Amino acid sequence: VEQLRRERRGRKAPPFVSTFFLPAFAAEVFDYPGDIYVVICDADIARVWAPRNPKRSRIMYFAPNGRVVERLRLYGVRRDRIFLTGFPLPKELIGGPRAEILKHDLGIRLANLDPNETFRNRYRATLRRQFANHLHTAPTRPVTITFAVGGAGAQKRIAVDLLRSLRGRIRRGEIRLQLVAGTRREILRYFTQEARAARLGDELGKGVRILYERQRWDYFSAFSRMMRETDILWTKPSELSFYTGLGIPIIMAEPIGSQETFNREWLRQVGGGIDQLDPTHADEWLWDWIQSGALARMAWSGYIEAPTHGTYRIESVVTGKRVELEPLPLVV
Repeated sequence: VEQLRRERRGRKAPPFVSTFFLPAFAAEVFDYPGDIYVVICDADIARVWAPRNPKRSRIMYFAPNGRVVERLRLYGVRRDRIFLTGFPLPKELIGGPRAEILKHDLGIRLANLDPNETFRNRYRATLRRQFANHLHTAPTRPVTITFAVGGAGAQKRIAVDLLRSLRGRIRRGEIRLQLVAGTRREILRYFTQEARAARLGDELGKGVRILYERQRWDYFSAFSRMMRETDILWTKPSELSFYTGLGIPIIMAEPIGSQETFNREWLRQVGGGIDQLDPTHADEWLWDWIQSGALARMAWSGYIEAPTHGTYRIESVVTGKRVELEPLPLVV
């Protein structure tokens, strides 16, 4: 905070924006001269996120959903310090207030997830009104599953089960499996070794892709590019739960911690996610969900029910520049 103060050089202090409460508390304690904001990235929060004296605090909060708004009010945070914005999804996955990129990608995804047109035939008029010429009539790529649960503990073993269970469908070009190693070289080596052990070494870079980058910012950009070609996101109910707002159905691994349990319940409430079944038999149950259009329905529910423009709303509050967006309903 002192360094930021020194770097001002007489200029107005820039907004202080944090995705964790402790830096915001420190900024207030040390009297940071600019506005202080906290971006909350879970579907529910504990009392520790609110200041000791919330009535007097000048910290402002960006809430991803109505439950967090209500929780902050219960903790004593003033109403004028709370902004219901939705989760801050990357702009490069949205495409402006009209969500042109999102609609383009979802039009392709719905065709991939509904090969027999079970879902699209039932809701064709609604889909045409929403997507116009973005709708596709036939799949344009293998159904693409992105597995991103991190490298900790037993959960990375799910990737091994998927490689083995989906091997036949990967080889036939029916499914593409994308494994996210992030910036961890040891996870890259692990996924590569397991792909070869599953007799899929010749599919590396094709039916099996591994995302690894040395630098974190390069990884973020690469992950966003990967999301544009993702049909199903398999992950813990972490912050990635909110990616259901992009129209990506979420298959949930076991939650770790109370925040992920709350995110899991929120995902089920909006209809954008479902618990994983036995990964060793994913070639059966997952393929059934695709063929029946069930995952297309989940993609649609996530897009309709989960907020998509959180980044734009946050930017509008911080900069004071008006953005034409519909207000979010306070659904808890």
